[in-house]
Amino acid sequence: MIGISATTQNTAGALIIHELRETKFYDDAVRVERTATLDGGCVINHGGFCQGDRTFDVRAKLTEEEGALLRALHRTETLVNVATEDGYFSAVISDLATDNGEVRMSIIIKEKLNT
Repeated sequence: MIGISATTQNTAGALIIHELRETKFYDDAVRVERTATLDGGCVINHGGFCQGDRTFDVRAKLTEEEGALLRALHRTETLVNVATEDGYFSAVISDLATDNGEVRMSIIIKEKLNT
């Protein structure tokens, strides 16, 4: 279950989505950089993990009303709050597509708001 809400007061700005199995939350990439060296080797810098590197790839079936609310949040809100079983996040809905009630969206995480 995913909760999405506006970060500011908005009486119609909250939605709960029951995601499909294809949804991906755990693409935990780390900040890694590899640089070739003159001797044919390489140097690897491991910058660690940051919540801001995460992207949620969400798939869900929504009613027309839920879809309209999600589109409104996508178009009008710079940042949204996103709640999942993994935590509470500040995020942006970067990509949203609907087809016959099925929704596909990418949510770019800015930061995790709880510890």
